[in-house]
Amino acid sequence: MGPGITGVTHHDCSGEYELTFFESYSFFAVVIAGISAMLMLTFSNWRRSLLAFAVQYIAVFWLCSLSLSLGMSGIKLISGIVAAIMLAGAPAEEERRDRFKQPGWIFRLLAGLMVWIVVFSLEPSVASWVPGDVSIRLGGLLLIGMGLMQLGMSSLPGRLMLGLLTLLSGFEILYSSMEKSILVVGLLAILTLGLAFTGAFLLSSREMETHS
Repeated sequence: MGPGITGVTHHDCSGEYELTFFESYSFFAVVIAGISAMLMLTFSNWRRSLLAFAVQYIAVFWLCSLSLSLGMSGIKLISGIVAAIMLAGAPAEEERRDRFKQPGWIFRLLAGLMVWIVVFSLEPSVASWVPGDVSIRLGGLLLIGMGLMQLGMSSLPGRLMLGLLTLLSGFEILYSSMEKSILVVGLLAILTLGLAFTGAFLLSSREMETHS
């Protein structure tokens, strides 16, 4: 029995090797998180945005595994994918409206790049109160920033929910390095699914009102 990552003890060699791999290449998770969040921000197509949202939770799982066990991190991955499936039931009408109401993709791309610059500038100052690997801070701050940007660029229920869930996933990454309770992980998973259910309900209600 030996430690794989600080604060987590593992009982088998395979678990230790997997977590060591995640720790060694953790910056790739930051890249995945940043690119997926950027694609959500720039894509006008609703289905493609949902695909990027699902991929984003692979990065959330990877970064949370630096502080939590694989089982607890897997709860976050499963809840994120289920949330994407729930939102995938959004009517196609939402997708069509979205193309006309969102700002131009070039503007959204530049705004996203600005978030990257701000996050890399703020990371050293955040290190004093968020322990753990630098990738945890970068990934968490990046998703929080991109989530806030998503919230500020659209008034549509689907896009607002994607922004809220992205912001929440960034908070989960940061908080996982400070609180390792299974109860907290479960509550955050319930919150993720609750937001996704609310978003799917609002999208369906809006579509029914349109056709009534």
